[in-house]
Amino acid sequence: MEQAKRGDLLEYILSRGSLPENETRSIFHGVVSAVQYLHSHNIAHRDLKCENILLDDHGQAKLSDFGFARFVVDQVQPTFNARRKTDERATY
Repeated sequence: MEQAKRGDLLEYILSRGSLPENETRSIFHGVVSAVQYLHSHNIAHRDLKCENILLDDHGQAKLSDFGFARFVVDQVQPTFNARRKTDERATY
């Protein structure tokens, strides 16, 4: 926990109450950036919740608990387009 001196996000919110908008934006930006980084490396976290978002002494968000994380392989799956009444291929 040395790198998460402020604890997890849930503890932080419960101890402080509602957070100012600028602080919330900063935390949210950190979470989105971390998820974007993982996705760019074909990794899905699959367990994002307040308890798995840690805050360092500067208030920057760090993701933790990668127990459910998986590498993602692009697969083509059929979808139905109601407007065109045809099957289309979508990648997930």
